[in-house]
Amino acid sequence: MGQLRLSIFAGIALLTIIATSPVYANTSSCVSCGKIDDYGCCDNDTLKICRGGCLKTQDCFGLDQCRWDDDWYNYDCMSFGEGNDEDPWGQHPRACPAACSPDCSGKECGDDGCGGSCGKCLSNESCASGQCEPDCVPDCNGKQCGPDGCGDICGACPANHDCLNGKCECRKQCTGKQCGPDGCGGQCGSCANGSVCTFNGMCCQPSCVGRECGGDDCGGQCGVCANGYQCVGHKCAGGAPPEWTCTGSKYGAGDGCDCNCGAYDPDCDAAPSPAYNCNPDEVCTKTGKCCKSSCSGKNCGDDGCGGSCGQCRTGWKCESGICVQGCQPDCVNKDCGDDGCGGSCGQCNSGYLCVNYHCIDNTPDPDVSIPDDAIQPDAAVKQDIEKSDFSKDEDGTTIPDKGGDEPHGMVIDTTLGLADGESCPDGTVYRYGMCMTVQKTDQELTDSPQSGGCSANAGTRPVTGIGWMLILLLSLFVFKVANDH
Repeated sequence: MGQLRLSIFAGIALLTIIATSPVYANTSSCVSCGKIDDYGCCDNDTLKICRGGCLKTQDCFGLDQCRWDDDWYNYDCMSFGEGNDEDPWGQHPRACPAACSPDCSGKECGDDGCGGSCGKCLSNESCASGQCEPDCVPDCNGKQCGPDGCGDICGACPANHDCLNGKCECRKQCTGKQCGPDGCGGQCGSCANGSVCTFNGMCCQPSCVGRECGGDDCGGQCGVCANGYQCVGHKCAGGAPPEWTCTGSKYGAGDGCDCNCGAYDPDCDAAPSPAYNCNPDEVCTKTGKCCKSSCSGKNCGDDGCGGSCGQCRTGWKCESGICVQGCQPDCVNKDCGDDGCGGSCGQCNSGYLCVNYHCIDNTPDPDVSIPDDAIQPDAAVKQDIEKSDFSKDEDGTTIPDKGGDEPHGMVIDTTLGLADGESCPDGTVYRYGMCMTVQKTDQELTDSPQSGGCSANAGTRPVTGIGWMLILLLSLFVFKVANDH
């Protein structure tokens, strides 16, 4: 019974597939699709669509219409109300394009205008404008360069050569030249009688009128001075110094720097390197000696031969052949005093002292004199304080030393300076151009104004806190012993 039901369901499914499958009119032969693609189109209510490279058509009859199927994304025969009249995205128009008529008139090969072919050429032929033509054979017979007739070249010419009619021709180098070689084995021209051709290809008239020696303005020489004479201003004059050991005509002859000849050759001023009689890596010094300069590991200073290994930039100095950063004066927010490099940031006017790099009014205490050598207040004040005896107060009372960097608890505030009309804060006194605070120990050492700053019992000490503690402990001990008895 179960197998019967399964067979019935299978039959129904098969009939459904057959019923819903499109029925195309031309299925026996393949017709070129032309301009119709796989998305199809509608020729009125006739569906046209390309399947497998062949054009398929189907008449949508009855209640069906040729419409756009959103599910399959192509045109199909569908019931009214299903799908859309045309592609809602507008990419595939509903109307079919005009029918294409293949055109192969006068053609042996190539496209027929409808996606088809008008024929194929043989293996050794190529289709050109609808005609089969033999493949190209390069033609380089008798050619060194230039095109080969098939889109390539027969060869390339070397530098300074041009390709003319298949031959490489040398390009003459005569631009801006009057004479001399043309670079191709010929000449660019010749000079008139009496003129010579210079190294740069220009004709030049030598000038030696009134000249005994030296150049002729055209690269030549007007003459050479005899031994012991030198050419000065185109005249042979003077001669080599007695200590000159080389050929006399070499001295100052304008023929290059002659070195190790017993004296300095003036020619070395114009041509210091290379120097004759020296090794290639040597130069001639002002003493006329060959010298090998040495700048290894140096970027400044002497090279050992009177030359330089380099210059340091501004703000730097040369130390042992190395550029190091020099001292940078610092006078920011300073009116006076040292600039950090041995210089000065300024001088104070008369009646003022430089304290912490600022000029302050020097209104001294009548009882205190400022040392004459107080040029640098900070150092002078400290020197004066070191000489002073801070172990005793003004009334002679000894002040115990509590340690620290300053003597006997003395606190010095060097940041203060008194302007006109100002005075030191309470508890400080003006000493050595600044306000100083004396930190008393054990008790205030200054009494009421009637005492003149001295106590009635100067030099005596009241019981200290430690003393009171000892008295209290002793009393407790005595009291305990009395109770025990």
